[in-house]
Amino acid sequence: ILAGRSVVWLSTNPGIATVSSGGLVTAQAEGQTSIAVTSEGKTGEFNVEVPAPPRFASSGLEVSPGAGSVNQQITLNGTNFTGPNLRVSFGGIPAPSIDSATPTEIIVRVPSGFSGSVSITVSNDYGSTTADQLFTLF
Repeated sequence: ILAGRSVVWLSTNPGIATVSSGGLVTAQAEGQTSIAVTSEGKTGEFNVEVPAPPRFASSGLEVSPGAGSVNQQITLNGTNFTGPNLRVSFGGIPAPSIDSATPTEIIVRVPSGFSGSVSITVSNDYGSTTADQLFTLF
């Protein structure tokens, strides 16, 4: 820590990673960059490699039960239910809550605002998957 001293941080490629005045590096995109820090005429540099974000790779999304009522809990089974901002929608209408989620199972409540049979989609910031079977509201 260089308390009370002037410190300057710089990313050579801020499109890949930025660096704050306090030295916090934040990924922006896949690739490589260098981060340099300068204080009192001395500079240090290190390389940063930002990997590609994980892909949403859920497959075989199954819905149980296949029919239900508003606010009923249903279970979605699949694989790789991970990643930021996990969401579930029924025919484009967001579920009112996700009661629990593991990498292979999501327990979600049925929203209001639709009738009949609709598709269920699970998504996160990396992608989405839609169940082959429709969910029917009764």
